[in-house]
Amino acid sequence: MRLIAEGWSDRQIAAILCKSLGTIHAHREHLFAKTGSHNRVQLTRYALACGYVPVAWESPEKMG
Repeated sequence: MRLIAEGWSDRQIAAILCKSLGTIHAHREHLFAKTGSHNRVQLTRYALACGYVPVAWESPEKMG
């Protein structure tokens, strides 16, 4: 959930976690179901509201 909320694509998450893209898609769908989210934006809002991702956090990749 944190990696999705941080803005990483499914393909990037698969590479980071050394998992297949299909596995990442399955995990994402399970997260949607468990949180009642229908898309990445809703999941990100959920992660922020629950404190899974600090509000002021920035990805090292995006910080340049």
